[in-house]
Amino acid sequence: MPPAGRLSFSSRIHHERVSTLLGIALGIAFTVCFGTGLLSHAAQTPIPWFPWPARPVWLYRLTQGLHVFTGLATIPLLLGKLWAVYPHLWRWPPLRGAAHAVERAALVPLVGGALFLLVTGVTEIDYWYPYRFFFKTAHFWAAWITFGALVIHVGATATATASGLRDRHATAPTTREGLDRRRFLFAVAAAGGAVALTTVGSAVTPLRRLAVLAPRVPGVGPQGLPVNHQARDVGVPDVRADPGYRLRVRGRVTRPVELSLHDLRGRPFREVELPISCVEGWSYSARPGYPARARCQQRATAPGPRLPAAADRAQQPRRPPDQMGHRSRGPVSHPPSRAPRYGRLFWTLLPVGGLLIAWGVLGLLRQAASTALANWLAWFLGGLLAHDLLLAPALFAVGLATRRLPTALRLPVRAALIVSGTLVLLSVPLLLGYGRATQPGNTSLLPGNYPLNLTIVLTAVWILAGAWALHRLARSRRGHL
Repeated sequence: MPPAGRLSFSSRIHHERVSTLLGIALGIAFTVCFGTGLLSHAAQTPIPWFPWPARPVWLYRLTQGLHVFTGLATIPLLLGKLWAVYPHLWRWPPLRGAAHAVERAALVPLVGGALFLLVTGVTEIDYWYPYRFFFKTAHFWAAWITFGALVIHVGATATATASGLRDRHATAPTTREGLDRRRFLFAVAAAGGAVALTTVGSAVTPLRRLAVLAPRVPGVGPQGLPVNHQARDVGVPDVRADPGYRLRVRGRVTRPVELSLHDLRGRPFREVELPISCVEGWSYSARPGYPARARCQQRATAPGPRLPAAADRAQQPRRPPDQMGHRSRGPVSHPPSRAPRYGRLFWTLLPVGGLLIAWGVLGLLRQAASTALANWLAWFLGGLLAHDLLLAPALFAVGLATRRLPTALRLPVRAALIVSGTLVLLSVPLLLGYGRATQPGNTSLLPGNYPLNLTIVLTAVWILAGAWALHRLARSRRGHL
């Protein structure tokens, strides 16, 4: 095996500007996911100083939809970024000073945490739990660790990021090298768009017909509404006449309110369209009746504007918090080998990121009973090993194989492979269908024919790639390529 410093990575994709542009997109996406994830945690785990607002009713639908679908679209961004910077793994010497050692050490929680969050997030929305830890707790503290590492990484790469942004010539369409890099970025964006287009319809109703790879589809389920749990799972055979049903309202009231079905049916009825939103990202508008505020005004005092949200939480079935629905509406280029520069920003952000990482680690340790630390660590580090030892070498082999293709065909084939590979990875839990076993008889859970749907989507991708390839072949014969 040649020395690490002599390993050759001849692809033009491994360039500072490519990794800079993908890194900025990733940073924005992970910041959105982290912020909306904190809001989701506050909605599921009520915080005294942050009661979830009752208005606007679509707030949780928006924030959790952003959280889930931004996370899904981040998958190809992360894989593209890791591929662009892969040669850095083999740079020699591996450490060039104390600051560089800190930067390299921070990559372990950054990359491991990012892969952990995306993998467990996908399995969660598909109701597949191949791990022993409690998803909500493990995912929450892993997010703190990952975001802390991201803060350190931003400071460590600030100089390189500025340099990459200034180097516009590296992606200029007037050079063959620039075109190759632009096309790679286009392929990654196309993969993210394909993921979003085939899943976002589970929350954006006008796109529901395109949600062929979504684990939930609006309008599919009992009474035309997706559900997380069925009444019969807790021993209630007939929810319409169960004498034991009680609507309990607690919170900012003078005294708690408890109403039976008979009490509710004796009250005035009014339809109001509200979005039923779930932590898994899907949502659907429904028309419930019996406004909670009116019920409380007849039985208790409701001084605050946030009572409907408190009433909603009281109605929710008792199930694990992570499954709770919430009601609301040129020449070959190589990365520079010089020692990186670490300015004031790095030393400012280093303690900030370190504190965030420490907070996440402390949370894992304090809740060790639900985070199953050994299993959590195995999944955390397993993602790193799977990428570095399996996925990246496989991509390297595919890249070598496609180099033999004619120039006109190389780009369409590689783009189609990137999009197809992303969709297949996303669809693995859907194809295995393990989630259905957790809810036998729940027709709203994984309702699609996913092998057929994936085949149709991949066929469409390759038809488009074929048309693109024919167009490029025609242009090459005219001397335009």
